[in-house]
Amino acid sequence: IEENALENKENVVLFVGRFGQQKRINLILFSWHLLPQELKKNWKLVLCGDGVLWQEMIDYAKSLNLENIEFLGQCNPAESYKKAKIFLMTSLFEGFGMTLVECQQFGCIPIVMDSFRALHDIVIDGQNGFITPNNEIEVFTEKLKGIMENNTKLHEMAKNAISYSKRFDVENIIAQWENLFKEMVV
Repeated sequence: IEENALENKENVVLFVGRFGQQKRINLILFSWHLLPQELKKNWKLVLCGDGVLWQEMIDYAKSLNLENIEFLGQCNPAESYKKAKIFLMTSLFEGFGMTLVECQQFGCIPIVMDSFRALHDIVIDGQNGFITPNNEIEVFTEKLKGIMENNTKLHEMAKNAISYSKRFDVENIIAQWENLFKEMVV
């Protein structure tokens, strides 16, 4: 994505993934619940994906009386990344966290609970996303609120995310593998 595409983004906060226990989507929904009502009037929470907890999470959202929220079901996440400004991850664990790289490629700022080591290879806290302490929903929500209210910082971090994500481009990874093989042969 080019930086000028950032101008076309909407006030969307996004989740992409399976609706399973590991993803802890209930924390995302509760965080949305904790945000000030005035702030949520201008933003939308979009959840892209499906799974065994699909209906349970819809019911939970209803029990919290959440507004400006949309469950898309299984969808092409690229279209959602293009629109969204912020990406949320509350997973209990991940291997690599591919959606973090994907969202950054589209200039979507990740806010992630610190629950797996690999995220530190992808997110530089405060520069191309935010890493919050695991299970601390209040801190997570404060980071979300803060970036929703600061369009200048959000735009700056989106540009950083796009730039930083290029280190994971296929061409760069192939070059690293080729260099490794050359070193092994010598």
